[in-house]
Amino acid sequence: MRTEGKIEGTAAPATIALKDFIGGIEDHKYVVSELPTAMYGDVTVPGCFSCGAFSSHITEIDIWISNGHTRSKFHKDSNNQLNCLIKGTKQWTVIDPTHIRKIPMMWEDDDPALKTAGESLLNPIALDLVRFPEVSEVPYNRSLLQPGDCIWIPGSTLHNVISTADASGRNMQISFLFSEPPSAGKNISPHYQAPGPFNPKAGQPCVKKPAPRNLTDVYVAWPYPGTGGTTYGFDCPKKFKLRMVAIMQHFYGERAVGQKEFSSLYSRMLHQDFPRLPTDKLFVFEGHEKYIPDALQIIRRRENYNLGDPADWEAKSIKRGGRRYYPGLREAAINLALKALQEWWQTGTKDGKLTAAQLTDLGVKEFQESWAFLYFPVQSIGHAFIGAMENDFVRNEDAQPDEARQVRAARSCRQHKDCEDVDAFCNSEGECASHDECHHDHDSIDSKCPKGAATQKDEM
Repeated sequence: MRTEGKIEGTAAPATIALKDFIGGIEDHKYVVSELPTAMYGDVTVPGCFSCGAFSSHITEIDIWISNGHTRSKFHKDSNNQLNCLIKGTKQWTVIDPTHIRKIPMMWEDDDPALKTAGESLLNPIALDLVRFPEVSEVPYNRSLLQPGDCIWIPGSTLHNVISTADASGRNMQISFLFSEPPSAGKNISPHYQAPGPFNPKAGQPCVKKPAPRNLTDVYVAWPYPGTGGTTYGFDCPKKFKLRMVAIMQHFYGERAVGQKEFSSLYSRMLHQDFPRLPTDKLFVFEGHEKYIPDALQIIRRRENYNLGDPADWEAKSIKRGGRRYYPGLREAAINLALKALQEWWQTGTKDGKLTAAQLTDLGVKEFQESWAFLYFPVQSIGHAFIGAMENDFVRNEDAQPDEARQVRAARSCRQHKDCEDVDAFCNSEGECASHDECHHDHDSIDSKCPKGAATQKDEM
């Protein structure tokens, strides 16, 4: 299982066997992990998930185990979640999303109300009202959960949680994540759309009074086998399916499309999940490398679909300053996703054609277990890159006007001075490249600068 620091942010996530954790619970760590499928038989699903829309769209199941004294930051999650307490007590402090603009959040350059996830700068134990006076105007709801209680937290709702142990020295919670569009958008997002009426025929039809069920009898989009990479935070396949349907309708309306047309749309989407700047090579910061092997291990869960041993990619990776580059990983991941689509197309479509209506009618489970499965770990590799950009000055490079980036990308060169007017240097491929791309002695990722182009050190 996955562990974190009991005071959020005080210890790097790590994995440990549950029996070892239970045998010697540490005072500074606790389990916050996806629930292994071997334990599904021990979990009862509340009746509200037994039929209708909820029954077929549980995204993941999480488990929390500690000896108490855990404390989270004020934060918001993208997923809607039902949190059910088994042992101990938990105090939840919840802030309505309409007040988010009065709460100091990370990355204040973006409107925090429009970001589905994120954490606050507030210290939940000692609020600094001198530094953040508007916080005193924010109302909140505080609830104390006892064993057997559940609390529903809509996606994008700011909350803080503090736990205490029971007489046995344990605190335990199960969370059911439901990844529909966040329900906390009214009066906040300009794109908010009210959810449709409850459909009792969706998912498992409601033919009887809703009753609790065993978790083994409920579909979970991302079950965790208990080994390998975790799909922590992966999105709901239903949302991805609806996204694909919307794209098909935008470009082709309701007409049937062939494999080539559909693959072209899918390829474009995959490439968009991998930012092009500051380099064509995927990179992550040191300390974030775990996202790459996790995604590679998840892909390997499907027979005949893998990108090789994570250790091989680590061996081929290139370290530059505080970053680690993975030459070739982007295209290899995208090509594998397109290969899966191609193989499904032969048996999953009628006469080699697909309409938006047919894709809509494809069951979520069938969709998830086909080519669509690979989209999420491939996207995760791309998002490891995005996460790195959010913590580095290269984020400013991506914010530059498109015209400047296009000029830079199109400019050929032989010497560094050929690129001075666009504030770039001449890379090994004879193209003007951003200083952020190769700022360590102006080496390119795979080879030195081209013959005839002096390095910055030579020019000095």
